[in-house]
Amino acid sequence: MSSEPHDFTRVASARRMAGHTLWNLIGMGIPMLAGAIAFPIMLNESFGLGKERLEVLGLVWMLVGFSSIFDLGLGRALTKIVAEKLSRREMDSLQGLFWTALGMIAALGLITGLIVLAVIPLLTRNLGAELYHETRVGFLIVACAMPIVILNVALVGVLQACQRFRMINLIRIPAGSFTFLAPLCVLPFTRDLAAVVLVLILGRMTEMSAYFIGSLRALPVLRQGFKLDRGEARHLLGFGSWMTVSNIAVSLMTHINRFVIRTLRQIGEGAYYLIPEEIVVRLLMFPRAWIDVLFPAFVTSFHNDSDDPAELFDRGTIVLALATFPICMLVAVFAPDVFTVWLPDGEVFAAKSAFVIRCLSIGIFVHGLARVSWFFVQAAGRPDLSAKLHLIEVPLYMVAAYALISPYGVNGAALIWSLRCGIDFVLLLVLAVRLLPNAVSRFTRITAVVVAGCVLMALSAWPSGILVRLAACALSVAALYAGSWFWALSAAEREYVLRQIKGRFRRRAE
Repeated sequence: MSSEPHDFTRVASARRMAGHTLWNLIGMGIPMLAGAIAFPIMLNESFGLGKERLEVLGLVWMLVGFSSIFDLGLGRALTKIVAEKLSRREMDSLQGLFWTALGMIAALGLITGLIVLAVIPLLTRNLGAELYHETRVGFLIVACAMPIVILNVALVGVLQACQRFRMINLIRIPAGSFTFLAPLCVLPFTRDLAAVVLVLILGRMTEMSAYFIGSLRALPVLRQGFKLDRGEARHLLGFGSWMTVSNIAVSLMTHINRFVIRTLRQIGEGAYYLIPEEIVVRLLMFPRAWIDVLFPAFVTSFHNDSDDPAELFDRGTIVLALATFPICMLVAVFAPDVFTVWLPDGEVFAAKSAFVIRCLSIGIFVHGLARVSWFFVQAAGRPDLSAKLHLIEVPLYMVAAYALISPYGVNGAALIWSLRCGIDFVLLLVLAVRLLPNAVSRFTRITAVVVAGCVLMALSAWPSGILVRLAACALSVAALYAGSWFWALSAAEREYVLRQIKGRFRRRAE
C-alpha cells in the first residue's frame, strides 16, 4: 500500500495490486461483520423486525445495494473510458466525460424510480394490512431516492479508474456498515419498515456526497466547471448499452429467486433462502475486491505494449480460485452448525437451510471466477459477447427457476441458481480465452481447477462429525493447492510465485 505516484500508462505492480485488494477486502469485510451482528437481532420476532419484515427489507437491500443493474452499464463504462484516457494521458477530455456521465445516470435514476413505483403492487401481494402499508411507503421512498443511489455507482467507477481504492473504502466502511445497522438505530423507537428505509436512504445520500468530493479531489480538472459533451454521451451509450444487458441479466438471475419464492410460497419461507443468500452473496466481496483492481489493469494492458493481457488473465483467475476456495468451502461445510447458535430457533433454521447454504456456496465459488472472464471480455472492448450470452440465459433460467421452486421451495431455488452459475462460468470462459492465444490449454487448466474445487467442497460437507469435516477441509485445500501448483501453473508462473516469496522474505530480513 505504498503512496508513490502511480503511472497510469502501465499496469500496477503486483505489490500495489495486492494492497488495493486488501483495502477492498477491509472495506467490504467490516460491513459484513456488522451484518452478522445485526441479522439475529432483526430476525427476532419479539424485539426485532421478524421474518416477514426482514424478507421485505431484503428486497429493499437488493434495490439499494445492487443499484448497478439500473445504470445501463454507464458506471462500468465510465471506469473503462476514464482508465483508457488516463493511460493515454488525455486529461483534457475527462471534464466533459465526467459531467455528461453524471447527468445521464441521474436521468436514468428518475426512470428507475418510476419502474419501482410500477411494481409496488406486485411486491405488496398477500401482505397483512399493517405490513402492506409499511411496505408500500418504504418502496415509495426507495423510488424517490433512486437517482442518488445510482450516482454512487458512477462515482465509485471514477475513483476505481484513478486507483483510489483507499479513499473508496474509507467511505465504504461506514456506509456499508450502516446498511445493516440502520434498522438497529430505528428499532428502539419503531418496527415500521418505512422508517427503516428512510434512515437507510439518508445514509446513501451521505455516501454519495463523500464519493463526489473524492472524485473532485482525485481529478482536479473536474473542478473547472460543468461541461456536457455529446460525443462522450454517444461513446458511453455505445459501450454501456451492452454492459447494461449483462448487468440486468446477471443481477436478475442472482436475485430473482427471492421474488419467485415470495409469489409461489408461503410468507416467511423465503427467510430460509434470504439469509443463506445474503451470506453467500457477501462472499463475492473476495472476487470483487480482486476484480475491481483487475478491471482497470485489463483495460491498461490492452492499450500498451509492455503488459500482456493473457498473462494477467491467467494469473488473475488462478490466484482468485486458490484464494476463494478455502473460504467458500468453510461456509459450505460449517454454516449450518453456525446457524444453530447464531439465529433464533437455530436448529430448525439449520435443518431447513443446510442444503441451501451448501449449494449456494459452491455456486458462488464458480460465479466469482466467472466474473474474471466476464470483466476481461468487457475490458477487451467486446461487452456485446457476454451481453448476448446473458440475454439467452435469462428466459431459460426463469423457466427453470419456476419449475423447481414451485415443488421444491428454497432447495429448488438453491439448486437451479448453482447450476446456472456453472453453465455461465464455462460459457464466459470460452468467450474470454477465444480472445487469447493457446485457448484450449487455458480453458482446460482453469476448468480443471474449478471442477476439482466444487467436487472437494461437496465431499467435505458429506461427513456428519465436525472434526471429520474439518480434517476433510484441510485435506481438500492441500490437494487443490498441490494439484494447481504442479498441473495448473506453468513453469514461468511457478517461478514468478517463488520469486515473489523470496523477495518478501528478503525484504523482511533487511
